[in-house]
Amino acid sequence: VNDGALFKLVIQDANDGTGVEIDTMIFSAGQDSTMYVAGYDTENNFISLYDSDWSQTGSDLGDFSQTNPANNNTFTAETVGTTVIRADQDGGSLFDITSSVTINPGNPATLVKYADVDSQSAAAGSTLPKDMRVRVLDAHSNPVPGITVNFSPVGGGTTTPPTDVSDEFGFAYSQWTLHTSDDPDSIQVYVENVDTVQYYAIVGAGVADSLILTS
Repeated sequence: VNDGALFKLVIQDANDGTGVEIDTMIFSAGQDSTMYVAGYDTENNFISLYDSDWSQTGSDLGDFSQTNPANNNTFTAETVGTTVIRADQDGGSLFDITSSVTINPGNPATLVKYADVDSQSAAAGSTLPKDMRVRVLDAHSNPVPGITVNFSPVGGGTTTPPTDVSDEFGFAYSQWTLHTSDDPDSIQVYVENVDTVQYYAIVGAGVADSLILTS
């Protein structure tokens, strides 16, 4: 009994008849997966791999390792979102698609510092007019939510709150109350074992509250 005529293409996880059809997939940015385009007859007998043109339906959220046409490809996830992977038979009319491919943020890799809240000026012992702000990103510049960010005074001031958890857009915030002397102040903002940035402030004299006889 020989294989029948080609009836369908299947995007699967192996290069022979043991392959399982790829359906829904969930990635973290930076992860990859190798896929194969297998041909089957009407009785689901594996025939061979088939060269196909690979594409993403909707947004391109990752990269393929091989140029079209190819009977296999490694997809590397990069951008957060949802897409569908499609393979169209080279020179034929058959195709297959996966179900939803969801890409989530990867591990935190860097903190973004914002110039508009750096080098603010305020009186000694007062709170700066703008909150300190950073953004937590993964290695592919996707915002990473749910990460604890520390706001640590260097020169004796205080931050409220001293830690904040990054929101769905990767942002974390804290108010900074300056130290009581009139020399420049600073804080370190960091995620443990990931990244650290430093903000500075120009400290001026506060409101006069006493007179001192000098001569």
